[in-house]
Amino acid sequence: MDTIKTSVVIPNWNGRQLLEKNLPSVVKCGFDEIIIVDDASPDNSNNFLAEKFPEVKIVKHSKNMGFVDSVNDGVTAASGDIVFLLNLDVYPTTNIIRPVLDNFKKDEKVFAVSLHEKGYGWAKPALVDGYVTHIPGIESKETHKSFWPSGGSSAFRKKLWDELGGFDENLTPFYWEDLEIGLRATKHGYKILWEPKATVVHEHEAIINPKYFNRRWLNWIKDRNQLLVIWKHFTLKELLVYHLPGLLKRLAKPGYWVVFLMALLRLPGVFRGRTNKKRKAIYSYEQIVESF
Repeated sequence: MDTIKTSVVIPNWNGRQLLEKNLPSVVKCGFDEIIIVDDASPDNSNNFLAEKFPEVKIVKHSKNMGFVDSVNDGVTAASGDIVFLLNLDVYPTTNIIRPVLDNFKKDEKVFAVSLHEKGYGWAKPALVDGYVTHIPGIESKETHKSFWPSGGSSAFRKKLWDELGGFDENLTPFYWEDLEIGLRATKHGYKILWEPKATVVHEHEAIINPKYFNRRWLNWIKDRNQLLVIWKHFTLKELLVYHLPGLLKRLAKPGYWVVFLMALLRLPGVFRGRTNKKRKAIYSYEQIVESF
C-alpha cells in the first residue's frame, strides 16, 4: 500500500451542536474524505453541514436506523483504503492519521487500530462467570495488541471490513457491535492494535444515553447483545461448560428473563452468524483469552 487513501465516517443523529464543536478538529487532520451519516436527524444538521462544511459527503437515512446501520452504510459509501470511525463526541488532539497508517503498512494482517482515548488503554479479553467481557489495559507509550477496536474511535482496513461483512446487523440498534467484529476478526487470524500516539478526547456526550432513551431499555439492549455475541461465537464446549452455568445463575433473577427472551427472538440471526462464515475460524474464544 504505497498510496493510502483515508476516509472518516461519523454517524449523526440530532448532533448539530457536537458537529459544530468537534468537526473542525477532524477536518484539520487532512482526511481524503469525510462522510457524515445522518440517521434522520430532527435538527438542522444537514443544513448546517451544507453551509459550513460543503466538502463533507452526507449519507442520509429517511428513517432512524441506529448506530450499526449508520456505520455500515457509511463504510459502504467510503472510498478510502483505511476508514476511521469517530463518534460525534470524539475529537482528535493530534494528527491521528500518520501513526495509524504506520501500523497498517507494517502488517497486512492488521484489521483495525484503536485510537488512544485519553484515560484509556488497550483492552484485554476475559471470561467471567461464562460471559464475554474485557478488562482495561494500562495506558503506555508502546503500541499494544487489543481485544477490540472502539466503534467510536478506531480505524479499519476496508478490504477486511468488507470481507468480514461489517458490523453484525443482528445487534441493531447499538451496543457490542465493535467488540463482536473485533472478536470475529481475531478468530480468523487478523490483528487489532491500540496506538498510543493517535490521541483523541471522548467527552461522552453521545446521543445514546438516558436523556434520549429509557435507561432500563438501554440496559436490556446491552445485556441482550452480550448474549447474542456469546451464542454466536462460543464453541459448543464453551457454551456448555462455561456459559450455561453462568446463564442459569442469572436466570435465577426474574428481571434477566426479559433479556433472555429478547435474545431468543434474534436466535435466527445467531444461527446465520454461526453457519454463514466465509472461512473456518482459527481460534476459539478460550484461546484468544489465553493469548493475552
